[in-house]
Amino acid sequence: MVDGIELYIPGVVNQAISCELGLSYVEEGWLGVIMYITIAISALCAGKLSSRYDRRLIIIISLYASIVFNVLSAVIHNYPTLMLSRALIGITVGLNVNVAIIFLSEEVSSKRVGEQAILILSLTFPVGAGWVAVCGYFLIESMGWRVFLVSTSIPLAVPAILMLHFCFGSKEKINATQSNGSTSRNDLADGNLENMDDLEEYVVEKENKKL
Repeated sequence: MVDGIELYIPGVVNQAISCELGLSYVEEGWLGVIMYITIAISALCAGKLSSRYDRRLIIIISLYASIVFNVLSAVIHNYPTLMLSRALIGITVGLNVNVAIIFLSEEVSSKRVGEQAILILSLTFPVGAGWVAVCGYFLIESMGWRVFLVSTSIPLAVPAILMLHFCFGSKEKINATQSNGSTSRNDLADGNLENMDDLEEYVVEKENKKL
């Protein structure tokens, strides 16, 4: 949904921004293309960043940063700052989309479920584009492009909140499992292992026997 919203915003709102700020054709063109350039650059770095840092953290930061920069774009009154804001939005989109696909492909255990999840993720693109089209049709002429930019940030809050819940919910489940002191790995080992320390000793003992 994030990519569908952000990729369609320039085509809908750039003419209104150009009229209000008095931009030339060249400036309007750069305002429309700068985000796509930074998306391509950040997409090249997404793989390395997702391997080095927590994928969930990257997704959460990029989602909330996209919301913040969208809202800031609505209150900016000069061209250079608006260009910077759109460039930063492109970075967040490039990171979010690519890291989200990597994260989703690793989290789902079943191949069939993973394919369905990727399909659902792809279907959110036209949903985001449709939201931009509806907001642009009803809001730009009546309430202005600034209100339009704020309205496009509303759907971005949904995946941001869900991702926070998923992240902290997963941590709570992990902590609960560790506090119980019994895991599936213990059962696989011998059935007599009561905690992780016993499991480590068991593995070391097996390795020594092999040597």
